[in-house]
Amino acid sequence: MFELFKVVEFFPKMLETFVYTIWVVIGSVFISFALAVPIAVIRIKKIPLISQFCEVWLSFIRSMPGILELFLAYFVLPGMLDKVGIDTSDWSGTTFVLIAMVFHYAPFISEILRPAYLSVDIGQHEAAASIGLTGFQTFVKIIAPQTLPVALPLLCNAAIDTVKDTSLLFTIGVIDLMGKADLIIADSYGMSKMEAYLTVAIYYWILTVGVIAIFRQWEKYFKKYKLSTGIKLKS
Repeated sequence: MFELFKVVEFFPKMLETFVYTIWVVIGSVFISFALAVPIAVIRIKKIPLISQFCEVWLSFIRSMPGILELFLAYFVLPGMLDKVGIDTSDWSGTTFVLIAMVFHYAPFISEILRPAYLSVDIGQHEAAASIGLTGFQTFVKIIAPQTLPVALPLLCNAAIDTVKDTSLLFTIGVIDLMGKADLIIADSYGMSKMEAYLTVAIYYWILTVGVIAIFRQWEKYFKKYKLSTGIKLKS
């Protein structure tokens, strides 16, 4: 029988793992975005060999289930690194989680940024060069402010996907929301499954709503300077 008061009881018990999940999402998104920018540049410039490698990387992650990438990072990568003299025995589970997440989302986000960058009229690059701006100054002052609004809706979707992918972390022994739910269920001898999983669902809903709220604020910021995405973010 479903008991609502147990959801209230479980809510504070899962708070610590909820905070942990938030940090995993933040770390994954920021590191992935930081790597996605140079990957997008490499593909736009079509740098020999490296560009082809990035395309194979993107093709590979598109075909791999998230749980398999997590297993490859946690079970296969340590053995590969050990052969080149890198000891991973003291690495935390979180390290492997971030490696798996970044491995998946860095090329994925680059594929969001690349067409957004290419949507900016080439004439603006030429105009910037004509007034003496460097390539970096052109990107920061002219191109990026027009690229990000175009990419914003898909970046929001990528962040939400990252949130949902954290539900796989318990499969390698990391105590996340799902892992904590399993511990609570075990302590109740399997009698509180509905309540525990509903609590997890509520936490994921809160986190997703928070992500959408952040991106909506960015959307408002871009609109303030008349850099509209042209697309509404939906909850």
